[in-house]
Amino acid sequence: MATQVPAHAHEDFLRLFHSREAKLRGKPAVDALNNAQHAALRKKLESIHFIPPVWSLATQKGVVDTAKRWESRYCNDQNLGDWQTVLLEAGESIKSIAMDFLLWICERSAVRSYGTTWVYFRQFKQLFVLCTRKTFPQIVTLELRKWHKKILVPRFNLQPPNFRDQPVLDADDLHALLIFNIAFDRGTFPNERHPILTLPGICQALSGTGARPAEFVYNEKKIIDRGKVTRLSKAFDTEEEMEDDEALDEDSRKLRDLLTQETTGRGRPKCLCYEDINLMVVRDPVGGGNSLATQVKLIHHKGVDRKPKPTIYTFPQAKRPIFCFINTIIVSAIADGAFAASAIKSPAQVYQLEPKANQHALPLRWKREWLKRPVFRSCKSSPEDQDTPLPYSKLCSDLKRQSLEAGFENHITPRAFRRGVSNAVNGQTSDAVRDQIMRHDPKWATFNSAYINQRVKFDVQSAFLNEPTEDSLIELLGHMSLTKDPAARRYMVPQDVWDALPIDPEILALENRRDQLKDGRYAIQDHPQQDYTEEFWTFKKFSMSQGCYSAKTVWCWSSSSSVTGCKGLDLVRLTFVSSHSWLPEFHLILIGSRMAMFMILTTK
Repeated sequence: MATQVPAHAHEDFLRLFHSREAKLRGKPAVDALNNAQHAALRKKLESIHFIPPVWSLATQKGVVDTAKRWESRYCNDQNLGDWQTVLLEAGESIKSIAMDFLLWICERSAVRSYGTTWVYFRQFKQLFVLCTRKTFPQIVTLELRKWHKKILVPRFNLQPPNFRDQPVLDADDLHALLIFNIAFDRGTFPNERHPILTLPGICQALSGTGARPAEFVYNEKKIIDRGKVTRLSKAFDTEEEMEDDEALDEDSRKLRDLLTQETTGRGRPKCLCYEDINLMVVRDPVGGGNSLATQVKLIHHKGVDRKPKPTIYTFPQAKRPIFCFINTIIVSAIADGAFAASAIKSPAQVYQLEPKANQHALPLRWKREWLKRPVFRSCKSSPEDQDTPLPYSKLCSDLKRQSLEAGFENHITPRAFRRGVSNAVNGQTSDAVRDQIMRHDPKWATFNSAYINQRVKFDVQSAFLNEPTEDSLIELLGHMSLTKDPAARRYMVPQDVWDALPIDPEILALENRRDQLKDGRYAIQDHPQQDYTEEFWTFKKFSMSQGCYSAKTVWCWSSSSSVTGCKGLDLVRLTFVSSHSWLPEFHLILIGSRMAMFMILTTK
């Protein structure tokens, strides 16, 4: 029976082939400068003192936060004057200023790791370079390192970054997490796609690649104060101010555009998109049957801005369907309508496809409008909004909640998947392939220093005593499911026990202190005593995340307000009525305790 060729198939093939060749051979048109313009450019470049480095959004956000801490808090608190003038005129006193700044940060921040304080110092050096256009003295860095280790670390009892236990995930842990997500999770989600496709798909992808989660979800930092970024990182700094656009001729405008141009993006979010997935039906070279396989190209790895190194991972069909990443991709594509073949409406049709007799594989194409759209999208996005990827913070919070409610003693993080994959492939393949999977440079031995399981996977005692080794027992003791208790729940303590507990005096003192500092203000940002309120909310959020609070009593910012319908409910409507006529009545909807911001306080 002859195969029916769809209408316009040949025209579509020629159009696709032509666009692909034009993209490979084409070169964007650039207006070339003439000799006079090149001479003017050389003269203009002589007056440029400093070109800021190209930093990622995370680095820019860190420098901006350090600038805020240095400008509005430290310099004002110490009465040093203008913060930029302090850096410009520091000279040899920059060493004492930097030492005192680190000490000031440790005194007013909840820093527990000495790696965090050293990151603050690195960001301070970057701020110094941007403001002064000079290199930070190397001898000062060496002195700061000694000050940090000998003074700050012992005084504030700062711990190493890897002081806590580093959990390692295995297949049993993944199975328990997926089973809980399917059958036992009682959490609420904005839509059904998030618990059914998004969360299991990300877990399957992490366990099948060992990649960092930022390659699947969106993890770009959001910089709130864009004005400060513009002021700190100008494109160039010249002796003369730039003229207005009206006063520029054509040659000067070309030079201005050349000096101020910015890098362009790829027209897609930095996460896993459909164009990164190659789904196909392949003929099994051994059995002769047909099976599905997919290749996932990951490009947003660590250090991609400096040296791109894409890696392609192959996913065969898993023996157990609960682990199959291909099933998740097929169902997601059908739900989105992403297949270019409009006849595909169900997974059964995909599994019935066969390659031609003279072909080894039959690739399945995506629609052109879906190529640059994310696979794992935000659970809050509407059906019309198909371009909002899932944020990294949402993934971490869901994994933490599900793992704790599933009975794990320690909550699961995306890094646990990466450690599990690296330890699983270690010893089963060469070190070169292992480093390729983990994106590690072989000359640095990163796996042995940061990812190897802290628990030795060998029965050393039995080997020394010439006894049979307990390999199965050692394997069981090496993963985090050892202490898993399926009966453990987050809210298994009765409410009357919580009610009988006394109020924590530290929290009560912080609440009273916050009311005094607020003093009728309704915005905490840029308050002179903002550090105290941030300390209170850091402690409060930590306590709420541990289940130490309930919605028994609600305090509001109005001293004379009536609250209706607020006890024992997950969805609360609060009506605020003030005795002052100039304050209007308003309503506030609370969905759980996570929405209780600075206007709402809960007690035990």
